[in-house]
Formats: sequence, C-alpha cells, structure tokens
Amino acid sequence: IILNVIPAERGAMLLVDSDTGLRNVCAMDRRSKSSEAFPISRAVARQALEDRTSLLVEDAMTDEGFVATESIAVPLAVLDRAVGLIYLDNTVSAAFQDDHLQMLSAIASPAAIAIENALHLEWLENELRRETDRSTNLVGDSPAMQRLNAMIARVAPTAATVLLEGESGTGKELAARAIHQLSP
Repeated sequence: IILNVIPAERGAMLLVDSDTGLRNVCAMDRRSKSSEAFPISRAVARQALEDRTSLLVEDAMTDEGFVATESIAVPLAVLDRAVGLIYLDNTVSAAFQDDHLQMLSAIASPAAIAIENALHLEWLENELRRETDRSTNLVGDSPAMQRLNAMIARVAPTAATVLLEGESGTGKELAARAIHQLSP
C-alpha cells in the first residue's frame, strides 16, 4: 500500500534481530514486481535506528554496493526501543518529498505497536507451549499428588529406569507419559 502512495521504486520492512541485526520480513520492487529482499543502505538504516529518527537521504550512493540515489528510513519504535525499520529507495533524484517522510512516520507509530504486540504474542505462545510441555497433566493438589509430581520432576531429567506399580486405573500410564514429557 505504501508503494501506491509514495513514489518509491523499492520498499522493505525489516525487524531488529538480536542475532543478525536486521532481518527482512517483507520487500517489494515496483520495477521487477519481485518480493525478494534487496540490498539497503546499512549506514542510513543504522543511523535511523540509533537516532530513532526518520531520515530522507538524497545522496545514498556513498554506501558501497548500493545503487539508489534517494532513501527514506523510518524506525519502528515502541517507547525507547526500535523493533524495526520501514525502508524505501529510488534511483530517481528528488522523487521523495518531506510530505512522504511525514506520511511514512505517521504510519510507523501504529505499525510499530502492532508489530510489538505480534512479537509479544508469539513469545507468550512459545512460553505457554514450553510450560505445557513441562507440566505433568496430572490433576490434583492433595499431598499425595504433590509428592507424586515432585518425584516425577526428580526422576524425569535422569537416565534412571522407573517401574510404576499400582492397581488398574490408578494413572500409571499418565505418570509414565509425564516422566517421558519431562525427560531430556
């Protein structure tokens, strides 16, 4: 949608990745109709992220291996933390105006909040999945069940062989499954 309003030849949304720096989550090249990632001006991106400032750079060709003459870089920031960057560029001089920079900056704030919420939801789902994998799925909080859960938690991470004995229908299979789930 942004490329329909702002006369950029290429656009990308990048997210900050603690391992690799920036990772491209979506890109569009208007000329080739490609959605493949493309090289960006790392200097422009770094400055926008570090300063948390929207930039309109008219001579971006100073970056090695970079072909665009104009770039817009707008950080996606929530509070004092940058979560990503919207990046547009052009090989045509003077295609971008201050109005384009202001419009993209206005779009970036709610987009950053939505991205932060999506990342947080993904983290919560992973935590829930991890906690669910660690739980025994045994119901009850009586002292006997607490002892059973403590014993399962104690033996599951070891290489010990466990023999479960008991009457039919007492939950031996559930206990065995819990030990298996909690084992490495």
